[in-house]
Amino acid sequence: GSSLVASQHLKNRISSLDCLVFVNFSSKMTSRAWKLSGGYWIAPLILLLLLPPSLWSNEAGSGFVDAATKKKKKIDTTKLARICNSAGKPAIASNDRRSHAILEKLLGVTSQLSLVTSGSAQHAATCWLIFDDPKKIKASNSQFLQRYALAVFWFATDGKGHWQVKTDWMSGKDECSWYGITCRRSLTGTNRIREIDLGFNDCHGLIPREMALLTELEDVDLHGNEIQGVIPYAVCAAWKKVKYLRLHMNGLFGQLPSDMSQMSSLQEISLFGNYFHGSIPKELEKLSKLERLDLYANNFSGNIPSNLGKLKKLKSLDVHDNDLVGRMPKAICENKSITSLTSDCLGRAPEVTCECCHVCCAGLPEMKCVDMKTQKEITHIPGGGSSA
Repeated sequence: GSSLVASQHLKNRISSLDCLVFVNFSSKMTSRAWKLSGGYWIAPLILLLLLPPSLWSNEAGSGFVDAATKKKKKIDTTKLARICNSAGKPAIASNDRRSHAILEKLLGVTSQLSLVTSGSAQHAATCWLIFDDPKKIKASNSQFLQRYALAVFWFATDGKGHWQVKTDWMSGKDECSWYGITCRRSLTGTNRIREIDLGFNDCHGLIPREMALLTELEDVDLHGNEIQGVIPYAVCAAWKKVKYLRLHMNGLFGQLPSDMSQMSSLQEISLFGNYFHGSIPKELEKLSKLERLDLYANNFSGNIPSNLGKLKKLKSLDVHDNDLVGRMPKAICENKSITSLTSDCLGRAPEVTCECCHVCCAGLPEMKCVDMKTQKEITHIPGGGSSA
């Protein structure tokens, strides 16, 4: 049975409408999320669903749309001269070429609604770049968009109010020197962000879709935070070079996007201790380089897809402490590369029948895991490890 692993992950209100994707919640998931959050996230979600699709869809003024299939009208940025007035900033002068170039650039990658909405992370990042960034970076700079993406993430996760370590963030220094950010120089001589390591840093909020601008990422570690919401589809489509995705011990919910199969370089997916529900996407079979898949302690339901057995490099698969049922597929049992397989297969009437699992677990009322080889009870360590 599924147990509640993380405490109040959904406590903070959702502040960036552009980051949300509509999700069909199960009644169990809805009641759980409402109870944990005190209902704070429901109002913004309802507001989002009431908005016309043209305002919140991925196509609304967004540069993530294929330019070959959708042409965008050139926007007169002088009409947005007072965009930062609500933040206490003056109107942008008509002859301020740098500021208008920034607006034009950002309107190509973020919806106009998000940019002009006071209180949104995108609006805050825009005003910071124009008025407060000591670096005074120009839109033509090859590192401009990655600096913008990190600024949006800072505001979307309340960096100023919550982060434990924030060394050099939002300073005039190159963003590659900011805490948790690692860059590598590309063939063109530009520093590109390759790693984000902000685990256990008390980040509160959402993963903004602007993170999709970081197309050279290889390692993303945001585990042990208070990150809520869904994984944006734009991120799945853009992070094709990401090898390690560690989002465990957060408050992520909704269905796991099948588009994650586009992240073709993935070797490790660690999502345990969240609130994902629905079926495990069979499309994950396309991740031919995947070695570790940890979905422990979520709300996944239905049968374990046999397609996972096609992952010839998979070494560790952990699906216990979910609402999965049925028999462990033969294709998974016959996959010789798997050396650590864990499911809810313990007890006289297990939720999952599995003759090939290395570790079998049981949920409430007596939660425990047993090493099937030694028949000894173990302390389960997510990721395929255990101790007697």
